[in-house]
This record gives sequence, C-alpha cells and structure tokens, in this order.
Amino acid sequence: MPEEPDWEGYPPESQRRPEREKGLNPVYLLEAVYSQVVDRPVTLWREWIERQRANNRIYYYHRKFRRVPELTECLEDDVVCHYEAEMQWKRDFLVDQQILKIIKDRVGHCKALHGENADQKCVKEVQHYKDVIKIYWNKYGDLGAYGTARKCLMKQKEQMIAERKARKAAEAEVAAEE
Repeated sequence: MPEEPDWEGYPPESQRRPEREKGLNPVYLLEAVYSQVVDRPVTLWREWIERQRANNRIYYYHRKFRRVPELTECLEDDVVCHYEAEMQWKRDFLVDQQILKIIKDRVGHCKALHGENADQKCVKEVQHYKDVIKIYWNKYGDLGAYGTARKCLMKQKEQMIAERKARKAAEAEVAAEE
C-alpha cells in the first residue's frame, strides 16, 4: 500500500460552485429574518443559561442538613428547638428505614444468587441483617405509627432503667452467692 494516495485516479474537484442569490429570493430572506429574530436570541439565551449552570452546579441528591440539637439539649420552652429536633428525628428515622431496606435487598439478592446453597453462602449477610434489625428495633420498636422524638426518648429512658435494674439484680445474685 503506497504512503500517499494516488490522486490522479480521482476526477478533479469542480471549481465552479453556484453562488447563493441573496437579494430578492424570499426563501433566503425568510431564512435570514428567522435566524436573526428567533434563532439567535434563543441560542444566546441558552448559552447564557448553560454558562450560569456551569458556574453554579446544582446537585439534586445527597442534600445535607446541618445537625440540630437533640431533644435532650433543648430548653423546656424553646418551641423552635423542639420542632427542629423532631424534624431531625424524622429524617434519621427515614434514613434508618432506607438502610434497613438496602440490607434486606442485599440478603434477598444473595439468596437469589446462591439458591439452595444460600444457607451456607449468605451467613454473613443474614447475620448483618439480624444485627441491624435488632438495633432498629431497640431504637424505634413499639413506637407505633405516630412515633415522635419525645416517645423515642422515653422509650430509651425506660430501656436504660430496665438495664440498670437487671444489672443491679445480677450484682445482687453474685453478691449472694459469695
């Protein structure tokens, strides 16, 4: 194969090209008017918008809310702080639900992938799911459909009191055996 193409085998390019007759032809006149009146402003507007968006990127995902004080850190008569703490709790609740759903989906995918051998192959995922369910239940269980940050706080307080009583009872049994 030669380095340069053999141009002699091709017909020469025609040097004669018809020129556009701009003057009185209505098609060319309408094209020029359309180009200047409709197309150009729209194109300039679109380019300006694209430049603005390039400078100020807008991300529609992973919105970050600042953490607000929890209900225990609010003053008694600070209604705004109570409301912010409630909204923070609701966001945390929704995030925890999504985490639970993702881990449940992982277990389902593992079981679908391994079929009959899922009992041996998916032990780690199932154990992780059980741990997450336990944590979720300790935090949000028995709150009902209308759970609030205040109810959740009371539930945690009751759990702490029950754990303290159980620990004292266990210490008393150990002391009685000695």
